[in-house]
Amino acid sequence: MSESISLPDMITRTLKEVGGTSALNDLFSEDQYIDHASWHKTLLPALRDLPRKQTQNVLEHILTWDPKGIETYFYHHHYFVMKFIAERGERLKNRNFLKKQIDDFFCFSWNDGKSRSFDGNKHWQRFVHWVSSVTDSSVSSILKETLLSIAKNERLDGWLRGSCAQALGKLGIKNQAVDLLLLITEDETQDDGLRSFCSKAVGTSGVKDKTVVKRLLALIEDEEQGDWLRSSCAEAIGKLGVKDKTVVKRLLTLIQDKKQGGWLRGSYAEALGTLSTKDKTVKERLLTLAQDETQDAWLRKGCAKAILKLGVKEKAVKLLILLMEEKNLDGLLRNSCAEAVGSSSVKEKAVVERLLYLTEDEDQDVLLRRFCAEAIGNSGIKNKEVIEHLLTLAEDQTQESALRSSSTRAIGTLGVNDKAVVERLLTLAEDKYMAGVLRRSCIDAVGKSGVKDDQVITRLLSLAEDDMQYDVLRSFCAKAIEKLGVKDKSVVGRLLTLAEDENQDGFLRHFCAKAIGRLDLKIKDKAVDILIELYFAHSEKITDEARLIYDALWNLTAGNKSD
Repeated sequence: MSESISLPDMITRTLKEVGGTSALNDLFSEDQYIDHASWHKTLLPALRDLPRKQTQNVLEHILTWDPKGIETYFYHHHYFVMKFIAERGERLKNRNFLKKQIDDFFCFSWNDGKSRSFDGNKHWQRFVHWVSSVTDSSVSSILKETLLSIAKNERLDGWLRGSCAQALGKLGIKNQAVDLLLLITEDETQDDGLRSFCSKAVGTSGVKDKTVVKRLLALIEDEEQGDWLRSSCAEAIGKLGVKDKTVVKRLLTLIQDKKQGGWLRGSYAEALGTLSTKDKTVKERLLTLAQDETQDAWLRKGCAKAILKLGVKEKAVKLLILLMEEKNLDGLLRNSCAEAVGSSSVKEKAVVERLLYLTEDEDQDVLLRRFCAEAIGNSGIKNKEVIEHLLTLAEDQTQESALRSSSTRAIGTLGVNDKAVVERLLTLAEDKYMAGVLRRSCIDAVGKSGVKDDQVITRLLSLAEDDMQYDVLRSFCAKAIEKLGVKDKSVVGRLLTLAEDENQDGFLRHFCAKAIGRLDLKIKDKAVDILIELYFAHSEKITDEARLIYDALWNLTAGNKSD
C-alpha cells in the first residue's frame, strides 16, 4: 500500500531534497500567480517546516519571481512573503530582512498617496488588512515603530500621518492610534478634508471612551470650526455608540439650537439616530421636530432619517415623502429624501407608487424624477406594473435621456429576470439614434437580469462585434456577457478573437479580455497577457483607462480577494 502524503508535506520534502529554489521553478510553472489561495494552503505550511536559512532562500526567490514582468506594479509575490512573515517572521532571526520587506511593502502600498487602481486604493487597503493579520512579535514591533514615527512626525504629509495612525489601530494599540487621529482632527493648520477623514476614522475605531467623545463634542460645539468637520465629528460620535446621557443631552441641545444652520442640525440628528439610544423621550423629540412644518427642512429631514434608524420606519418614510413632494424645497434636499426612501428597506407598494408618481410627473424637477426612479430600483419591489411604467418611460423619446437611463438602471438594480423585458431593453440598445447613456444603461440592465437565452447572447455578441457601433457600447456588451456568466466555448471564443485583435480599440479589448479571464479559467493566461500588453501601452499609469485595466489584472492575478 502506497504512503499517503499531504500536498504541503510533499512540497516540503521536494524543497528539502532538491535544495529549494530550483524546485520552486518547477512548482511555480503551472501557476504563475503566487498569491493564489491554493499556494496559501500548500506552500505556506511547507515553509513553516523548512530550516530557517532555507526558508529565507525560498522567500528571496519568491520576491524575484516575475515571469510576467508585472511585480513592480502589483507586488502579489511580495504579498505572499508578507503573509508568511506576518505569522513567522521571528523564526528567520533576521531583523534587517524583515524591516526591508516591511519598508518596501509600505512604500509600494502608500505610493505617495496615489492609487494605481480605479476602484478605491487596493494597495493601501491590502496593507491595512495585512497589518491586522500580524501575529508575529518581531514584525509587530517593527511595524509599530515605523507607523508611530510617521504618525507623530508633524513635518510629514497629514494624509500619510492620518492613514498610518488608522493602521496602527489594527495592531492592538487603538487608544494611541485614536489619540494621534484626534490630534490631527484638532489641528486647525490642516485642511478640513483631512480633519474630517481623521474624525471619521476615530468613529470606526471602536474605542468607546468618554474622553474621546468629549474631545469630539468640543469640536462640534466650537462655532469657529467648519460645518463639514463638525458634521463629521457628530457622525463619529454616533458610530462610537457611547450612549452617555450627557452626550445625548448635548446633541439634543445642538439639534434644537436655531442659531445653527439647518443642514448641520440635521446631521446632529442623524448622529443621534446612529447612537441607537433606547430613550423614548429622544425618539419623541426627534419625531416632533420632524413633523413640525415651522422647522428648517434640512433639520426635519435629518430627524426623519434619525427616527428611521431608531426603528420608527413607517412614520419616517411618510415624512421623507412629504418633504420630497414639496416643490418649494431645495432640490438637493428633495433628492436626498428620495435616496433615503429608496434605501429604507420599507417594502410597501404604496411607497413605490408615490415614487413612481413623482418619476412620471413632468412638472417635477428632472433630477428629482431620476432620483425617484433609482429609489424604486433600490426598493427591491419587482411589481410588474411598476416595471412596465419604468420601461414605458425608458421608451418614451419625449423624455430626457438621463431620466430614461435612470429608469433602465432601476430595472437593472431590481434584477428583473424576464425575457420580454430584456428584449425591449435590447431593442433600445440596438437603436443607433438613441443617446449613448441610455443604450449603455440598457445593456447594463440586461447583464444584471440573469436571462441567458441564446437569442439574448447572440444580440449582445452582434453588438460587441459590430465595428459601426461605438467602442464603449461594445465594451458594455462584453461586460454584460461576463455578468451573465455565459461560459459557452463559442461565445468565449468570439470574445477572445476581439480581445486579441490589435486593430480593435484598447477599451474594447480590455473588457473582452477581462470577460474571458473570468468565464474560462483555462484561457486566463491569454487574458492576462492581453491586459498586460494594454497596461504597458499606457505611458501614464494614472489615467482612468489604465487604472481600469489595472483593476482587471489585479482581480485575475490576486488569489485572495478579501486581501
